Amino acid sequence: MLRSLFSTRHYSMDTVEGMNEIYISGPSRKDEAVNSDHVFYSRHVDGTFALVPFVSVYRCIVGMDKNLQTTTHFPLANINVNACEGDVTAFDFSREVHYVSRDESKKEASDKFRVVLKLHYCIYPRVLAPIGWLMSFLNVRYNMSFRALFLKTINPASLYEHFLAWNVNFQTNLFDRIETLLGQRNVLYLLFTLALWRATGVYEVFFALTSFVHYFRNISTFYIRRGIDFGSFKRDVLLFKSLALLQMFYHYLFPSVLPFSLDFISIAMILTGYVVSVMTTNALGIDRTYFAAELGMVEPKWITQFPYGYIPHPMIVSQIFALLGLYKASHFRNEWPYVVPIHITMYLIHMMQEQFDIYKRYPDDVTNK
Repeated sequence: MLRSLFSTRHYSMDTVEGMNEIYISGPSRKDEAVNSDHVFYSRHVDGTFALVPFVSVYRCIVGMDKNLQTTTHFPLANINVNACEGDVTAFDFSREVHYVSRDESKKEASDKFRVVLKLHYCIYPRVLAPIGWLMSFLNVRYNMSFRALFLKTINPASLYEHFLAWNVNFQTNLFDRIETLLGQRNVLYLLFTLALWRATGVYEVFFALTSFVHYFRNISTFYIRRGIDFGSFKRDVLLFKSLALLQMFYHYLFPSVLPFSLDFISIAMILTGYVVSVMTTNALGIDRTYFAAELGMVEPKWITQFPYGYIPHPMIVSQIFALLGLYKASHFRNEWPYVVPIHITMYLIHMMQEQFDIYKRYPDDVTNK
């Protein structure tokens, strides 16, 4: 399963034996006073080493009995799993947001307990073997330490134990929010670009490395279409597009070379472009805006609400029109002469991709047709 994503030639896959276990779920205690059991029913990530690049520890859940009561939800991937006998589910131990729910209506159809086998694999590029070995060791130590903390706070008695239980749940919620809203890989990337800016003293390095990421995510996702973590994809695009727009509008409003020049045509173009863009998103809905139909997550639908039927490719055309509004202002154009042309070029590349339906064809696509 994992080898379909990570080739034997380029990646090592080591068993992390110190984390493997047979796990038996107890009854739900989420309605009781604060205890560490709450973390399983809250959105959370299991590990803590998501900021270490290139290496992942995967937790594989192997169902050992029939338990339909307990469902593991992966909200960013929009996947829900009952780990019944023979089922196997794998996820990134430090990066995948998930939580557990119980459906008491399925109690009679389920075995008494939920029994699963938890297997763990550390996957890393062969050229980075020392980092992979280190991450295997650190994840084992972390898992043992967290398990000891969990057992100490599962039935807190003292004030100190109640504080520890509260801290477990607080840290759980914090890491969930970071991963859900920002993504720890994105945080690492942004820290790297900030470090480059700091080391070189050249802001343009940061500006260039954070202004166009969303185009590459859009173009590559539209092309690949399979195995897409839809929630993470939307998060990444929104994050980097917002960062790109914030920087452009900052330089538009607060130029450092020429004084700000009030250009009413420029402002009108910007407002018109983004108003039409918002109307386009409203007509499509957020998920369809981010290729939910192309990714097979929703049924295709013919959209007739304005601006569809009046403006070709209204999402891209409206964005380009707004960008040209920025470029119309002489103070912005003189200070950043290449930024808008690059943005427009990336939009046009993606427009051609949509117009000519350029995406990867898979063998079963041909079979189904």
